[in-house]
Amino acid sequence: MKIIERFPESGSFPMALSTPEGQRIILTIGNFDGVHKGHQKLLNRLVTHSRERGRKSTVMTFSPHPMEVLSPEIPFLRIMDPAHKERVLGEMGVDLLAVVPFNTTISSMTPEDFIRNFLLKLFPLDGLVIGENFRFGKNRQGSVEDFQRILPAEGVTVEAIPPVLEDGTRISSSRIRNLVLAGHVREAMQLLTRPFQIEGPVIDGERRGRKIGFPTLNILPSPGRILPPNGVYATMTRVGGNSYP
Repeated sequence: MKIIERFPESGSFPMALSTPEGQRIILTIGNFDGVHKGHQKLLNRLVTHSRERGRKSTVMTFSPHPMEVLSPEIPFLRIMDPAHKERVLGEMGVDLLAVVPFNTTISSMTPEDFIRNFLLKLFPLDGLVIGENFRFGKNRQGSVEDFQRILPAEGVTVEAIPPVLEDGTRISSSRIRNLVLAGHVREAMQLLTRPFQIEGPVIDGERRGRKIGFPTLNILPSPGRILPPNGVYATMTRVGGNSYP
């Protein structure tokens, strides 16, 4: 997967993305924090649809997360580190990941402006695969109906993907964050389809464990990571290519 993080600025917006060999793309948009079951359904359709049409499957995400710009007073906690998310997206077969700088100019755009003066100018679009509940634009006024109203006339297909339910409730990143914060890591893992993972360097602690015969690893998570509450958890540790249960 190719990652595009540096977009040359043109006024208030990034300039158009150039794809390899000038190919047009099938796009999806979202933060995809956790890349959970719901995300996986959408991404699998994106990749399959792109291959069927000979296009580049492309994920557009924003950095920083919109919540960090629009509500900086509220701490935003990520389920996964950006590097972990990139690896998972690549494993799913995504061709391109476009990390677009988010700012108040983008957040204040009307839905029509966002589509016509941002998406269509930034990307060589051939199709859009998007979640049914996706909202965008000023005050989150934009919806799938806006894409369906504008894009087909520009030669861009639109496919809306319904949410995935678990126990009758929509799977979402917020739901998984709440589970982790409550210590329900096993339930979070079921929605993620993989173990909840923390990455970071091993640092020195107070070395209490080795005094009672149980030496421990102290991992320093990256800032802004969500963590379960204090407790005792079954874990598997990976160092390089080796795993230690």
